Amino acid sequence: MDQVDQNAKIKIFEKRDEWQQEATREIYEWILKYDSEVVLGLCGGSTPGPVYSQLAASRGVNLAKLKTFLIDERCVPADENTSNTKLVMHTLYEKADLLAKNNFCFPTYNQDLEKMRVVYESELEQILSMGRPLGLVVGVGTDGHFASIFPGWKEQKGIVWLTETTEFEVKERLTVSPFTLAKADKIIVLIRGQEKQVLLDEITHGKKAAEEFPMKMLLKHPDLTILFSRE
Repeated sequence: MDQVDQNAKIKIFEKRDEWQQEATREIYEWILKYDSEVVLGLCGGSTPGPVYSQLAASRGVNLAKLKTFLIDERCVPADENTSNTKLVMHTLYEKADLLAKNNFCFPTYNQDLEKMRVVYESELEQILSMGRPLGLVVGVGTDGHFASIFPGWKEQKGIVWLTETTEFEVKERLTVSPFTLAKADKIIVLIRGQEKQVLLDEITHGKKAAEEFPMKMLLKHPDLTILFSRE
């Protein structure tokens, strides 16, 4: 059984507003910890949007000096409502200048999904090879998936994988490999909603293996913060 690292922080909130403020503070303080530029991998979905909006409004965060990328994307055009790219552009970068927007790396949709994967992998390799501090904002699905690493996942070659799910509307996904994500310097996990209490229970003392509950691959990370809101 994978155990949460003893250095991991788990913070539980009753109210969504308090959770959102703390999530924003965690990201903000990690960015300001470094004098150099940093790289931040971003998840999509409904959970992080308000946090990204609050981060964008925070004084002191220069988005032009923050390199961001998507840790996963649904294989749909960027203007689709289900697109993680659209979510980040609308929340974090909506009011940002062109320079800041150019620092956001995301997959360019292509009906040839393998070409889409190869292009994104090449772009991401360039970013990660620069040796900048790397942080992640990660969400967790009701089935324990993170990024687009779903239960029953199989290892693939490369740092970007093509995956599929039968549990959600958009089945075809692009995801950064869990092994690449696990190398981050800092991981902030966002979980929200009373229905996700079962996720926290599994994370803290459940018996499922990482093959069944992929998020457990991150539990031994030395700088892991899990933020849970019951609301």
